[in-house]
Amino acid sequence: MQKIKKIFFFGAVFYLILLSACQSVSLWEPQKYKRDSQSFNKVVTNRNQLVMCTSRAGKNMKSKAVEAAEMECAKFGKRAVFQNYSVATCPLSQPVSWHFRCVAP
Repeated sequence: MQKIKKIFFFGAVFYLILLSACQSVSLWEPQKYKRDSQSFNKVVTNRNQLVMCTSRAGKNMKSKAVEAAEMECAKFGKRAVFQNYSVATCPLSQPVSWHFRCVAP
């Protein structure tokens, strides 16, 4: 019984690592899911700043983050300007965060 539990545990950990490595870039919107927030369950009409999350850092991931940020800012007629990157803003599955500002052209 103990052997089955260990196999299941290591299988689950392996699956989570594999899943987090396959994710590319995602938009971090923590206020979207807070029920007491004013923006809960509302359509975003303007965006001044945004954070893109990736599973690792590097030139390739930065270019993907810039591309995704450009697409998100373009929805509001703006362009993305890179500010910085950090670790600890995004969830653990995608710990690298790329910070952008959306500015009018």
